[in-house]
Amino acid sequence: MIAKRKRHCFIKFLGVFSAQFEKEVTVFNHEKNENKTWKVTLQEANVLDPARIAAFIKGQEAELPRDVLQALDVALRSQLTLR
Repeated sequence: MIAKRKRHCFIKFLGVFSAQFEKEVTVFNHEKNENKTWKVTLQEANVLDPARIAAFIKGQEAELPRDVLQALDVALRSQLTLR
């Protein structure tokens, strides 16, 4: 079941889009026997530096870079769902 609320995705993927990318996606609903179209917008929210994790492990950064870890978690989980 697909949720009917607006979804936001804030992942920059190897320069596929610049500041914003918009696309319409159409999905067939088998229960209602009709197509449903959504407007999907990907927007850059932040640029993260993964090297901050290594700096934290080496003791060069005092605070745990939670934003980088959260983005890594989202990226890795999304790859698992594609398999």
